[in-house]
Amino acid sequence: MARGGRTFRRRATAPSKVPAHATKAGPIMQQAVPSCMMAATVSWMPSEVEVLKAVASLYDDGLRPYSRILRKRLVERAQDVQAALHGECGDMTIKDCDAGRLRALCEVSLHL
Repeated sequence: MARGGRTFRRRATAPSKVPAHATKAGPIMQQAVPSCMMAATVSWMPSEVEVLKAVASLYDDGLRPYSRILRKRLVERAQDVQAALHGECGDMTIKDCDAGRLRALCEVSLHL
């Protein structure tokens, strides 16, 4: 006989009673998005030089440039440049760059 013998499974508990109206999704309401909100989420893609500088700055800080942290560093650097060019009250703020396109850029780069 194998060590430990038979294993027993727990019985499943009774399903929770959820009201029928709570599980049905309501209609999707489409509302017009104000232009100020559209401007706040600008899709931005860095150049290869900007990526190389961001990678170098991460290594200088003792960090490995994984996708998430590299994207955050790129956004930080882009916002610093934007603030220097347009002042602190710029109307468009950079939120993030496309992870798929950034990966493709890193894969074709000869310097990374």
